[in-house]
Amino acid sequence: MDNKHSHFIKLDSYIKHHSNTRHILTLRIFITFLFTFIFSTQVGASPNIAVSIPPLHSLVSAVMYGVGEPKLIYSGNQSPHSHGFSPSTIGVINDADLIIWLSADFEVSLARHLRNLDSQVSLPLMSSGAKLKLLSSDKNNKVEHVENHDEEHEEHEEHEEHEEHEEHDEHDHGLVDPHIWLSTHNAAAIVEYIAEKLASIDPKNAQTYQNNKNRIQQDISKTYEQIFSSLSAVKSQPYIVFHDAYQYFEAEFPLSAIAFIVATPEHSIGAKRLSDIRKLIIAEQVSCIFAEPQFQPRLLDVLQQELGVKIAILDPLGANLVPGQKLWFQLMKNIEKSLLQCLDDTKE
Repeated sequence: MDNKHSHFIKLDSYIKHHSNTRHILTLRIFITFLFTFIFSTQVGASPNIAVSIPPLHSLVSAVMYGVGEPKLIYSGNQSPHSHGFSPSTIGVINDADLIIWLSADFEVSLARHLRNLDSQVSLPLMSSGAKLKLLSSDKNNKVEHVENHDEEHEEHEEHEEHEEHEEHDEHDHGLVDPHIWLSTHNAAAIVEYIAEKLASIDPKNAQTYQNNKNRIQQDISKTYEQIFSSLSAVKSQPYIVFHDAYQYFEAEFPLSAIAFIVATPEHSIGAKRLSDIRKLIIAEQVSCIFAEPQFQPRLLDVLQQELGVKIAILDPLGANLVPGQKLWFQLMKNIEKSLLQCLDDTKE
């Protein structure tokens, strides 16, 4: 017989022989509570996991369903490039058994804090064993190739590019585009890798992680098929995005994104680049430019007024979505919906 059960039975026998009814009731309640607490802490404890951004948190939440709930470090309306941490968030990071994030080029403030923690706690997915398909930053940006015959811009081009480079160094994404979660292939690979990692540190729940992984990957596959079919209707419609965040999504689905305006939202926009964007919009007959919930710069309103382009919203982080296992799926469907609404001429 289990020792805990044996002790509980002995104590219960003692109580039965106790003469004071009030004491009997009090002791029964106390011992039941104590036994339940000890049993739950020893048997039911789950790993204390913290995850950087909402889309990753969503995938990890789905893998952990039925076991526990990971903590979220950045909310959807906080920039991982520059946002600082509150004392409560620092507590979440310091108390975690495992911190799942992307890379030092993306979660800049988190990377600085992790330097002071045990490296075994840190799991940067972009340098992990996950079978990801990675794309280089600034892989396709047609605006860089627009011919510019304005002598004034040519004269100041080198000076402006030098200034722009100095201003932007702090938050560049590095050589690899970090927005890996916007690929269904990468989402499935992340789920696979996280399920294996959690099973290794929490073997008693390994089967639950495995079952969840299988279910999620099936749902991801269905999501891919639905979005691909839907976006085929607008595959030839050119558009521009404000922020270089969507090439993983664009690589998987039939789309004609031709440029981004800035590499990261913190970048400023030089006069020459804005001029080139105007020329590109006219040359390619661009009908839509996509901003983001957190970043809707005034210059987009100017372009809309001058050239008649439509301004719509794409949200790569889930700024207005409820965190949890459904968020990643809602985020992907919302991107699909926004693209269709702005690009599909038949719905005008």
